[in-house]
Order: sequence, then structure tokens, then C-alpha cells
Amino acid sequence: FEDTFVEGGVQKTDIAKTAAVRAIEVLGPNDEVGLLAFSGSTKWVIPLAPIPSNDVIQSGVSGLSPFGETKIVPALEKAAEALRASDKELKHIILFTDGFTSELNIEGFNDPSLANDQLLTEAEKLYAEGITLSVVGTGEGAIPALQEIAAAGGGRFYPGRDLDEIPEIFVKEARLAARSFINEGEFYPSVTSTAAAVRDLASSPALLGYLAGTAKSTADVQLQVGEFADPLLSSWRVGLGSVTAWMSDGGDKWASQWATWDGYTDFWSNLVRDTFPLAGSEGQRVDAKISNETLQVTLEGAEPWPVGSSPIAQIGYPDGTSEQIRLERRSEFEFEGSVPARQGGAYAVGVSVENAEGDAVVISSIASRSFAAEFLPGDPEPDLMTNLSASTGGRGQILPNQAFDNADLEAGSSDFKLRWWLLGLAALMWPLDVALRRLRLERSDLPPRRAQSEGPLPTPKKPEASQTH
Repeated sequence: FEDTFVEGGVQKTDIAKTAAVRAIEVLGPNDEVGLLAFSGSTKWVIPLAPIPSNDVIQSGVSGLSPFGETKIVPALEKAAEALRASDKELKHIILFTDGFTSELNIEGFNDPSLANDQLLTEAEKLYAEGITLSVVGTGEGAIPALQEIAAAGGGRFYPGRDLDEIPEIFVKEARLAARSFINEGEFYPSVTSTAAAVRDLASSPALLGYLAGTAKSTADVQLQVGEFADPLLSSWRVGLGSVTAWMSDGGDKWASQWATWDGYTDFWSNLVRDTFPLAGSEGQRVDAKISNETLQVTLEGAEPWPVGSSPIAQIGYPDGTSEQIRLERRSEFEFEGSVPARQGGAYAVGVSVENAEGDAVVISSIASRSFAAEFLPGDPEPDLMTNLSASTGGRGQILPNQAFDNADLEAGSSDFKLRWWLLGLAALMWPLDVALRRLRLERSDLPPRRAQSEGPLPTPKKPEASQTH
């Protein structure tokens, strides 16, 4: 191990010690464990044996210290030698390394690309013997090469970009490696899909056991079960067909409570029905998928397509435009074609092809892209950022702690002359001011105003009657 530090001043070696101790703690009394330190040579810090006492564990890990070069192959051979002598059924190695070793084809230790043949061969050899290998990295070094080694060893790879998570990764890996493939107890499955077989499944009895497994990358996991969320019910398509895997029994032992469950018949009816060909497919199917900014259209048939068949795909884009492409034959049963798919939205695909009777049949499918290609994260452009900083008077690349440091930066300022704007505003306001001072506005429906010095209005006298003498 390199004698380097992570945030907070913690050495990688200290993290490795903590991880080893915590991983040992989760193992059962019937398990065996060993801790092998390696550099240019190897040394059993804790020999492979049943779980030792805490004093032995603490004494062993306390002696770990970073030194020397890294030689992985001799360490794997040494660990495998001890595992072969064990009578345990499950045998697993957790390799913790930064990958900086001459055993990998790494130019200057900075450009990891491909694991050395000898290291890959050793991992494959162990896997063939039933000894699996998982790799935990330290976040730098030969990440692609280490990942390839883990795949060859039938294990898992953890890049370890956050070293604070290393102890938890060791715990998880130790529990996975030590667990049994046969799990018995009382388990309640959880629904993880909207597939027709489980979409209406609101409750179920307990399962008394299941086989642990790992779902295929292309599988739709419909039910999960157990502490590690193992796939209980999964399905995936193969050509025009469908494969379904149920990891328990049919009701004789583990699913005995399901056999008397009211929903038992409906569940299995929906499950079997879900494996049937799609209604109306008539042995033909169009598959539309978007990958790497490309819409891939595949036409499949249960029977070989007649010689001379020339299917045409009509593609409707999210912006309302459409395009026709001719699909190329890839085999007796398949035609394929592709177009760029940079827009975000739904792509409608309809393929016109003649059936055995010579009639044109249109088979449709839909693919969608959640956002347009311009929103995808791209490669960094340091030259562009440097030019942008230079054109605005910046300092170029800086450290994070300089983000709010205004040293060597001029305060921004700008001039805006208001004199002519204010004069123009005054010129506009002057006539209005004169008008308000000179003009007198009164309402016509009001009586005329009187001066305060005037008394009450005189009462009009009635006209006297004329007298005749």
C-alpha cells in the first residue's frame, strides 16, 4: 500500500485495517478467514483458519504497514494454495490494491488498458478451480485492468473512488462470499416491476426458501426476496420468445404456503401467459432500441424470410418529421437498420414487409430518449475554458479554495451617463408643471362657489297683485 492520505489525514493502510476487521466480524462461526499482506513478497498476517479471537485479529492487522513494490500474482498463488487445503465449499479471495504494478501493461502506471496475460490466466485458473476473486481498488491506478481481472475471476469489482466506503465494501463482499446459495427461513417477496404477472400482486404468503442468484443484465427482475434483494422472479426475451426464471419451488416445500393461497392460480396463470408470444405478432417482431445516439431497428421472424424480402422501416421523429430506410438482411431470420437519434422524445417505427401470402404487413414499435444529445455530459475542453478566462481577465485554472479569493482581480465597474436623460425628462415635465399651475378645473354639475363675505341669498319676493281703482 502507498503511504498516502485521504481527506482528514487517514492513511490508506488504516482504512485497509478497519475494512479487514469489519469483514471478519460479519463471518459466521463455521467460516474460515485469512489475511495475506503482499508487496514484493507475501506474508500471512492472519493464517487461514476458523475465525480467530479478537486479540489475534487486532494483533495481526496492527502489523500492516505500506512498503515495497506490488506483486499480485505470487499473492494469488499463495492464497490459492491455502484455499485448496481447506475443506470449505465456498472459497473466495478479496484483493485490495491500487493496481500500480509492473504485472499490468500500464505505461508509466498512468494509462491502464489491459491486464497482463499472466495475471488474467491466474484469475481464470482460480475460477476454474472454484476459487472466485473480487477486486477492491483505491480509486486510482489500473481501474480497467483490475475490473478485467475481477471478471476473469468470477467476482465483483469495486473502484473505491470514495475511500471512506472501503470498510462497508469489504463487509458487503464478505457477506456475499460467505452466504449460502440455498436460503431457508421465512421470506416475503417485494414487487419490482410492472410486468403483467406481478402488477396486481398486492400481497402473498411467506416463502420458506429460495436459491440465491444474480440477474442477467438484460433481465426484468419482477420479484426480489431476502436480505440481499436476490431475484426471485425474472424474465428476458430471446428472439421472439421469452424466458422466465423462478428461484423457488412450485409448492412442495419452500412454496407450500403458496399452494393453499387464494391467489396461487391467478399468479401462475399470469406468469405462464406472460411467456406467450405477443398477441398479433404472427411470428414476427420489430425491436427498436436507442444506444450511443443511434436508433437500431431489428425485424425478427420465427421462420426464415423469403429470398428477395426487402422490408422498409418508416421512422417518425420527435419533431414530427419522418424518414424511410431499407433494412439490411443479417441472417435468415433478421433484418437490421439504424439512423441517428439525437433528439429527445419518442421515436415511432413501422416496418412494412410481405408475409408468406404476399400481402404487406406493418409491424410497429416505439423507442424513446429521455433527453436530447446536447444535454449529455461531454469531454472537458480545457483550451476553451483557458481562452474564456483569458478573454475576461481571469486567472485561468485555480484551486477550489481560490474560488472566492479576489486577490489579483480588478473590481468590475462601468460608466453610464445620466445627464442628457435627466435633461430630457425635465424638458418633458416643464409644460406639465406650467399647465398644473395655470389651469383651473371645475365640475360643471356643482353650484358656483361664493365668497365667504357674502351673506345668505335674499329670498325672492312674490309679485304684488295689481289694483284697479
